[in-house]
Amino acid sequence: MTEITLETGSMPELPEVERFRRILLPLVSFDSNGDNEIDNKKTTKKKKTVGNRIILSLEGSDKPPRKWISQEEIDKVCAGDNYYYCVDVLRKGKLICLRLQPGVKIRRYAKDKYLYLHMGMTGRISAFDQRPMRLQSLKDDEGTLLFPPKYTHLSISAGDYKVAFSDPRKFGAVHLRDDLQLFHELAPDALLMGFQGTNLWSETDSSLVSVLSQKLCDQSLGIKALLLDQKRVLSGVGNWVADEVLYQCNMHPDQSFLTYDEALLLLEKLQHILTTAIDCLTKVDEGSSDDGDSSEYTDFPTDWLFPYRWTRKRAGSKDSQGRTITFIVRWKRSIEFAFRIPAPHSHLRLACLSYPFSTHFRSIWSRPS
Repeated sequence: MTEITLETGSMPELPEVERFRRILLPLVSFDSNGDNEIDNKKTTKKKKTVGNRIILSLEGSDKPPRKWISQEEIDKVCAGDNYYYCVDVLRKGKLICLRLQPGVKIRRYAKDKYLYLHMGMTGRISAFDQRPMRLQSLKDDEGTLLFPPKYTHLSISAGDYKVAFSDPRKFGAVHLRDDLQLFHELAPDALLMGFQGTNLWSETDSSLVSVLSQKLCDQSLGIKALLLDQKRVLSGVGNWVADEVLYQCNMHPDQSFLTYDEALLLLEKLQHILTTAIDCLTKVDEGSSDDGDSSEYTDFPTDWLFPYRWTRKRAGSKDSQGRTITFIVRWKRSIEFAFRIPAPHSHLRLACLSYPFSTHFRSIWSRPS
């Protein structure tokens, strides 16, 4: 049997998680506003057509991740008459939520349940015909495709459609809750659907953009650290997205005290990067082969920093225009930016305190007196 190949260099961020959400969408039986039992008006008799109930199953013989759903919780939504339907698949930031609606036999006293999925560092959602390319296909000696893949700890199915949640490093999480509280704890989603181009925002998002821009302004914390905080300004931005948006905005990762115009530019670039990345990943799904040998990111723009960030800090690494890429470490995270990125504003001063035998650096910004 051929051993599966799993690359774990890329932690799922908003574009990848949105891709996983779309893989989960076929689990939805009916519209979230509809009934789980629908009249079939094409028949002479009034006949009820029942949707596909959701089935959760723990997979694998090894111990599941620490923050994982238990068999007792699964029985609450899958055992006997306690069955539920998936009526919607939501996402906020890097967190996915399946809204589960109770079946007709328990609907009078049972409430909706919410199944949260967090990918952690190496979590992947895959279906038989939709596999992330970094989670390549597993075939036996005769070339037959095997599913679910290795390191799968949970499978979710509705009717004939089945998806697998695989996570080799076990930093992912699955929670069953009674409300959307985990969503409420996050900052607004970084993907603002009202973006229509440079300086063009829909009326519904214009007020939100103004609020977010104000939150990004006059912050003493470095801009990258601010973007990575999922509860402060925006949720869904991770390491590579933050590096990319700062690269395209010509901002140093440690820059702080942004002006309103700089904050607005950052939001515009962020929307462009997220929508472009999602479109590119969607093209991969539409054009992927059964061999799973294509690269996930081949359709990404070549003038982005992204195609050059996986150089593993080789000396002399260059971007698309031949400019040197500088690697720095903050909070045990690698940050990449090209030589064209200017140093922080001259009206600010930076003091870096390096601790012996540690990769931590502390940046202290202050305005001149």
